[in-house]
Amino acid sequence: MGKALVEDIKKLTRLRKLGLMGINKRNSQELCSAIARLSSLESLSLQSLGERGFSGCLDGLSSPPKNLQSLKLYGNLVKLPKWIHGLKDLVKLELGSSRILEHNDDIQSLGKLPNLAILRLLKESFVGKEVRFVFHREAFPSLVVLEMSKGLKKRLKSVKFEQGTTPKLEVLQCGYDTYINSSSVLGLPSL
Repeated sequence: MGKALVEDIKKLTRLRKLGLMGINKRNSQELCSAIARLSSLESLSLQSLGERGFSGCLDGLSSPPKNLQSLKLYGNLVKLPKWIHGLKDLVKLELGSSRILEHNDDIQSLGKLPNLAILRLLKESFVGKEVRFVFHREAFPSLVVLEMSKGLKKRLKSVKFEQGTTPKLEVLQCGYDTYINSSSVLGLPSL
C-alpha cells in the first residue's frame, strides 16, 4: 500500500466502510493517522501480510472512529490493541490468524464491550499449548452469536460459561475441527 493511496484515504471523511490488505510496519503509522480521520467510519476490515502481521502496527491508532460498529482483523496481533476496549458501539468483531496469547485477559476485556453482538474467533485467533475461555458473570451483555471455528483445532481445551453471562446468546457455533466435546463446554445450563 503506497503513501499516495493513504493520502487519498485521509480525504474520504464521509466513508462508512473500509477494507484494506497489505498492512505492515512501513505503512502502519500513516494508515493509523488516516483511519483516525474517518469520523463516519462504521466498518473496518484490515488484513496484514507476512509472518510479522500487525505486530507493532495498530497501536498507533490512538483514537479510532467512534462510530465503528464492525471490525475484522486478519493477521498476527499477539495481543489485542488497547483501543479496541474503548469501542462502545462495536457490534461485530471477527479475528483470524491473530495468534493472541493472552486468552483470558483479552476475552475478559471484550466481555466489557456493551454492544458486542457477534464475536467470531476464526483460524488461529488464539494460540498456545491450551486455550481455555471463561465467560464471567455479567460479561458479554449483548452477545447473540459466538463462533469458535475453523483452525482453533486441538488447542481449544475448554469453554466455561458462568451463571449470568451472555444473557442474549442465541447461536453458539463450534467448528468441526475444534474438537470440543460435552465435558469441555461447561455451564451450558446457565446460558
